Amino acid sequence: MAGKLRYWKEKDGRFWARISVPERLQPYLDHPRCELSEPLGGDRRTALSLHPAAVARLQHVIAVAQSKADAAAPNLKASISPRPAITLADFGHAVWQRYSAALDADEAARASYPRADEIEAEREKLTRKAAAGEIGNEPSDILDASLDFLLLRDAQDCDRFTREARLAALKKELAAGQTHQVEHEIDAYLAERGLSAEPGSAERNVLAKQIMRAEIEALKRTLERDAGDYSGQPADPIVKPPAQTVAVKPVSLSQLWIDYRNSRIQAGFLKDKGKRQEPVFRHLRTFLRHDDARQVTKKDLLAWRDHLLSVEKLSAKTVSDIYLSTVRSVFAWAHENELLPENVAEKVRQPKPKRVNSRETGYTDAEALAVLRACRAHVPKPNQFGYVRETPHMTAAKLWAPLLAAFSGARISEITQLRKEDIREEGGRWIARISGLAIGLEPMAVDFHPELSRVFHREVSHL
Repeated sequence: MAGKLRYWKEKDGRFWARISVPERLQPYLDHPRCELSEPLGGDRRTALSLHPAAVARLQHVIAVAQSKADAAAPNLKASISPRPAITLADFGHAVWQRYSAALDADEAARASYPRADEIEAEREKLTRKAAAGEIGNEPSDILDASLDFLLLRDAQDCDRFTREARLAALKKELAAGQTHQVEHEIDAYLAERGLSAEPGSAERNVLAKQIMRAEIEALKRTLERDAGDYSGQPADPIVKPPAQTVAVKPVSLSQLWIDYRNSRIQAGFLKDKGKRQEPVFRHLRTFLRHDDARQVTKKDLLAWRDHLLSVEKLSAKTVSDIYLSTVRSVFAWAHENELLPENVAEKVRQPKPKRVNSRETGYTDAEALAVLRACRAHVPKPNQFGYVRETPHMTAAKLWAPLLAAFSGARISEITQLRKEDIREEGGRWIARISGLAIGLEPMAVDFHPELSRVFHREVSHL
């Protein structure tokens, strides 16, 4: 049976083209209202021929209202930092820069270590002072006179102890998921490169942990140098020279949705060809004001989610189950197929209220009786010309399907997919074979209530 025609209204033998107007666009119409309609007359054939042009005119009115709303709306992205967001290439550059800087600092520190002749000269100076009686007998006097010598003698050991303490602190903080040790280095790097990574964002957290891993590797190399080994190389796979920068081709959000939809349809999903999800990406592109999936950040998606809730007035369930779920699925597919470097939508979610049942599941006895009486009394209605469009098979289905479901306990979808060969009689009992083709169940047999046996003897041949 053909699906219901979109943007179509039929009442009392008259026909209209109709389109609902989003609540946010209603104030921008010449006469604010919740829907637009255009009469098409009383002849169905003529109405069908006029319908496409009428729908186009109504959509033009909505498009004009949309342009007015866009012009009047404040810049939704004004609060976003004017600096470009950090990229994967920036991560690699930051890691190698921190590793190299730590090793350079170690080389500079080793070059400044006191030489043996400097330490010996300070020792002789201290000995002469002691022999001349220039040092008092109090412990503080002795310490004060010996301080310069001790600093020269123990400079290398103090530097090693400092590096060991720094290494232990970084390992402990990294294991605990904390980043306090490198926050100032992150701010300096972002300022130097003119990039943005807001405090608390996933980008900043990843950058901090990678910089900590780079410094840990550098400190390990410095301890190896203390033992005379200058040949050490980074063991952490993220610590490596950054790859040569190449131009990154934009990834179109529109094409991304088309490719995802085609792959799901090919796999046997999206029976409606993605009609329900397609408006999600149209709305996302309108909100972002660009079509490059590589430029989309988690912050953009969070702002879009808040816009859907506060401005579009969509319910939390709709935002969670339709909008965010669609974007997460598409971005996850793109990441798995190496079209995007990461899935920025992975953790963008919207809590929704728990469903509360106001009544028990299933029909009450009174409701079940009302359904059964209605199916037994069903008579197809003729249209305004006295013609009955409902086929005899559909009339029979409306009569028998509820009765069979009531007396067998099967689902209505299981009953409506039955075939004549699925019904058999065994020992005076009638059995239906439920194949589960439509709902994915294993084949099973349903034993009908004895009250139907008499009726089946008379009617089953007509099914």
